[in-house]
Amino acid sequence: MSKEDIASYKPWYLTNLLTTTALSQSSTEEEQQRAAILGIDNYFLTSALINDKPIYELESYKYQTDMFDSFSPELQAFNLEEATELLLDEKTSNEGIDMFGEWLKYWQDGELEKFEKSYPKKEAHPEVTKEEQALLDEYNNKLLIVRDAEMTEKIEKILEGNEGKTYFIVVGSGHYVGSDGVIANLKKRLCSRTNQINKPVGYNHKKDIKSKSFLYPFCLVYNMNGNDGNKL
Repeated sequence: MSKEDIASYKPWYLTNLLTTTALSQSSTEEEQQRAAILGIDNYFLTSALINDKPIYELESYKYQTDMFDSFSPELQAFNLEEATELLLDEKTSNEGIDMFGEWLKYWQDGELEKFEKSYPKKEAHPEVTKEEQALLDEYNNKLLIVRDAEMTEKIEKILEGNEGKTYFIVVGSGHYVGSDGVIANLKKRLCSRTNQINKPVGYNHKKDIKSKSFLYPFCLVYNMNGNDGNKL
């Protein structure tokens, strides 16, 4: 990537690019592209299309880019500095890879509680300054908490319009956990009118051993009439 290319990108885009590069175990661009094709979102989208099942979008690409673009200049600069350290500092990079691997293991084992403890959304960091904590709060609020609420609202509207059907909901793992997560929000808003909200379970599908780059989120099977959602 040339200096001109780098200068043309916004800080939040460079942050995502550097973070992905630092945590990826793919050694070439070709391997990264292959790994992306094997992503869990592509798997379920393809399965739904093959089986002629309707697909409901909870977020668009534009929504996500607008969300990143809404980060304050201070937050974008802070995140870019952190991503640069993650990429260049071997100790920081190894710690990030180990943590990411731990999250993947929790997903594969269906260990929602362990993942939640390792991925707190409103954690205070005593080692950072007051200004840095404010930036971390902004990041978690915009990246997770606000989106959790908006996803819940969309899911609720889908369920209200199609009572009696079973839905398989797939979002990033971080959106399921916490008191403001999708599961907690659905229970608070819908549990009085529903028969069951199944616990998210790990979904295992074969990964590309060669690329070694993959991501599994938790999955939520939501049923409005008490039928066995696991049969979906």
